[in-house]
Amino acid sequence: MMRKDLFLRSFKVDMLKLVNDPVSNVRLSLARILRYHFLNQINGPFSNDLEVNDAIRLLKKDKSRDVVELVEDIQTFPLNDDRELAIAEFIDRLNKLARYKKDEVNVQENN
Repeated sequence: MMRKDLFLRSFKVDMLKLVNDPVSNVRLSLARILRYHFLNQINGPFSNDLEVNDAIRLLKKDKSRDVVELVEDIQTFPLNDDRELAIAEFIDRLNKLARYKKDEVNVQENN
């Protein structure tokens, strides 16, 4: 199993849900991780991932100025995406993705 697959299966959804954590230092840590990925790993494996990019869009609107400062210069994909994105909608999408991934794993284990 490749590292990206392991991350997708085991960590991605839970990590991205931290965008809604009530503790600003947790969101700050998420912002640091995403900043590193986008700015230090040019064309990293998640640079075009919709959920990862949406997490950055939400962090750009965070109530903590420290969080916003870490992500404000990150260029998200797709460019010029002007969709309105609500945290509740994003978390719901992540929950659906998690259920789908869980079902996918169960099918693979049963085969």
